[in-house]
Amino acid sequence: LINLIKKKIVEESMELFTYKNKNDLTYGIADIVEIIEKLKKETGINTKEINYYRKSKNKIYGSFKKSIILISKEKLEFRQKKWEALLIDTQSKGRILSRD
Repeated sequence: LINLIKKKIVEESMELFTYKNKNDLTYGIADIVEIIEKLKKETGINTKEINYYRKSKNKIYGSFKKSIILISKEKLEFRQKKWEALLIDTQSKGRILSRD
């Protein structure tokens, strides 16, 4: 059941790309929140735990407060993981801030 719920989250998330207005986005986000609540219930994960990990992650990696997104692409070379990172400023319509 948990894997089915995870697949449903991906499916509903992909549908967000098709929504063009606030009402449709709100409807789609509501679906995702409902599915995440079901996943939390099935796994025994609570909101307090999620917020703990979210805050910890934000301290290490940053958050979306400045509307800057880190997009990572994994490359496997000689059994070692190498990452290419791209920082995109979402407030300036996709201006690239840096590349690794």
